[in-house]
Amino acid sequence: MVFVIIFAFIAPIIFTLPGFICFNESTTGQIGDTIGGITAPFLGFISIIFLYLTLKEQQNFNGTQQIASDFGILMQIKDNISRLSNNLHFTIKHSDPAGSDDQGILNIEELRKLTNPKNFINIKDFDKLYKDSMEIAELILLFCDILEKSSLNVNIKGGLYKSVKNYTESIFKLYNLYKTKNIRIILTSSTMGDDPFSIFSTQNDKLWSELKAVLEDIPN
Repeated sequence: MVFVIIFAFIAPIIFTLPGFICFNESTTGQIGDTIGGITAPFLGFISIIFLYLTLKEQQNFNGTQQIASDFGILMQIKDNISRLSNNLHFTIKHSDPAGSDDQGILNIEELRKLTNPKNFINIKDFDKLYKDSMEIAELILLFCDILEKSSLNVNIKGGLYKSVKNYTESIFKLYNLYKTKNIRIILTSSTMGDDPFSIFSTQNDKLWSELKAVLEDIPN
């Protein structure tokens, strides 16, 4: 192939040297036709190869850009999940009338009735905690959906799944405590007579089911 390219450039010089008496000025057009006829198929083939390599390189470049874009979006969502989860505030009441302020979704276990029988949360605080937790749950589902569809390799996907596992477990733990009635929710004067475990019982069960499925799929 290299020889053909070199030949295409030097052939006109060689064929028009004085020693090549079979060619004269009146036949120089035939020389061009001869060279063109020999080299055209090869040069056409080379052009196709170069075009293929160019397209391949463009695909690789676009693939790299897509990976970087996917990773950037996922990291932004993960940072939001971490921030919201760590900044989650809720007030637990217990033997101390003042109660205690707890921060972070990872402290949800403090609300477990069987472990801390004197701890409770009033319904207004629980309402806010529940809704904030739903917001985090929706972000986790969005994160996992984008991660699953992304062009990242399997190892990176596994690492990113694990990075939100603790938050996912804690969020689902709150829902599970509520569904099993293993949490003390105290009604206020405006909610007296209501069953605290029926107020949220039908809200967004689909979301929690999807979160449970995600939790089961996250590798250990």
